[in-house]
Amino acid sequence: MKQFLLGLATLTVCASSSYAAKYIEPNLEGKTLVKIDQIPLDSNTMHWMAIYLTELAEQQAGSKDPKKLKASAKLLALAEQLDKSLLQVSAANLKLKQGTQTKPNEKLNKHKQNRLLGILEYLVTEESNSEGKVLVHLTKDAIAAIAPQNSPLAQFSAPDHL
Repeated sequence: MKQFLLGLATLTVCASSSYAAKYIEPNLEGKTLVKIDQIPLDSNTMHWMAIYLTELAEQQAGSKDPKKLKASAKLLALAEQLDKSLLQVSAANLKLKQGTQTKPNEKLNKHKQNRLLGILEYLVTEESNSEGKVLVHLTKDAIAAIAPQNSPLAQFSAPDHL
């Protein structure tokens, strides 16, 4: 019995070590994650939020962590719904599929994360509505999987925040 369990454990380790996470591009055809027309943001703010989400997702290119890749796909799906004309979403999907890593500008990243944080925090206020809160909930889940601990978004994505 011990040999069987040892063999099973060895097989499990070998199988999991040979498994490589693969990015799967989101397919939103005919699907709606949030009702964009009901989110209490102007089109310019939605455009910038889409850019921030896209750039955050794109930073995961080259990751071998399936949770991070899935979270990136979710952020890109949300970004695409926020701004359907944003060409950066397609470029980010391609980078994630190819695993093409780019070195981010940390100072600029922190600024953009603070801007995104401001938008998200507004969407959970009394001035927002239920669709704004749905967007925050979907975004928060994905951010929790990929936000570095030292980023402005890390505290926002903590389970006890809000």
